[in-house]
Amino acid sequence: MSERVLLTGARTAIALEAARALHRSGHRVFVADTFPRYVTAFSNCVDGAFTVPPPRLEPDAFLDQLLVLLKTHAITRLIPTGEEVLYIARGRERLAEECEVFCDALPVLEALHDKVRFQTLAAEIGAVPITKPVDDAEQLAAMIRAHGPVILKQVHSRFGRGVRLVSEPCTLPPGRWLAQQFIRGRERCSMAIAREGRLIAHICYEPQFRLPFGPGYCATPVAHAGTEAWVREFVARNALTGAVAFDFIESDDNTLYPLECNPRLTSGVHLFPRDGSLAAALLGEHDCFPPPQDPAMWCVAMLVHGLPRVRTFAEASAWLRAFAAARDVFWDRLDPRPMLHMFASHRHLRTLQKKHGLSFAAAATFYTEWGA
Repeated sequence: MSERVLLTGARTAIALEAARALHRSGHRVFVADTFPRYVTAFSNCVDGAFTVPPPRLEPDAFLDQLLVLLKTHAITRLIPTGEEVLYIARGRERLAEECEVFCDALPVLEALHDKVRFQTLAAEIGAVPITKPVDDAEQLAAMIRAHGPVILKQVHSRFGRGVRLVSEPCTLPPGRWLAQQFIRGRERCSMAIAREGRLIAHICYEPQFRLPFGPGYCATPVAHAGTEAWVREFVARNALTGAVAFDFIESDDNTLYPLECNPRLTSGVHLFPRDGSLAAALLGEHDCFPPPQDPAMWCVAMLVHGLPRVRTFAEASAWLRAFAAARDVFWDRLDPRPMLHMFASHRHLRTLQKKHGLSFAAAATFYTEWGA
């Protein structure tokens, strides 16, 4: 049965991937975002693209406009792709009168989004890094004395903003901060889709190239039974519904430590096969647990950020191998226009930067941040 799906948070490559997957499976796809121009609007997989009020600034108007879109276009499924999911969850009962809303209740999402509260939930399954809120340099110093160097980050940090490894006390900028025990090991990332506590899709991957303490722009899928088992248990214990992603460190003794959770779609969507299984999982039609396939990258970031960091012959060889093996997340020969418009949102981002005195990364999430 063909569905009429509305994707929100549509200015990202993640939303573009979901739109293409749904379209290939025969569904009608509509998209919405807070920006006036965005990449997914240029996709031939999309039947309609709309601009909605920013939920952080106008939460009621945001929900009202979504309701208009649901009614006007006879939407049967609403799938949030970004942090706006928390604002949608707040109005889920109203929205659910018109269609299925693919997300969990707000109290559940708030607990996952809060990096301290998430650790409490994760500790029910197994080992976790020692994680404590810190309000001042004295508390940070006590954490360092007890546990050595720590990762300092905000309770609701995004894209690695402000995250750093510290071994000496420092003055904390405004905001809610936490200190997390630093554990050496291999990074494992996981993206899952769940319905009522049942894991129906999962992919594990390792970022090969990333911004320092920030998002990756080239990732390789890996087979990792331990990660899948951990996620399956967490999903079941918390009866989760929706998209949810986790970051882990696997220590030298193979202990898996969960670091944080993002209750939304992440770049893991790019690593699912293009055979309709991602769309089927999003709509609850069948399970999807694909074996590792090709890596995925954002080509421009590999050239602009990755290549200048190459310092040795070994690093150059690794970069070349990754660049040659990975597919670009924007390119699709059957849907070429988004590749030409991947920077469609940048003009508005620059406007937000200047107007509010923000960094580029902060401007990217200014309209949808929760708990800021």
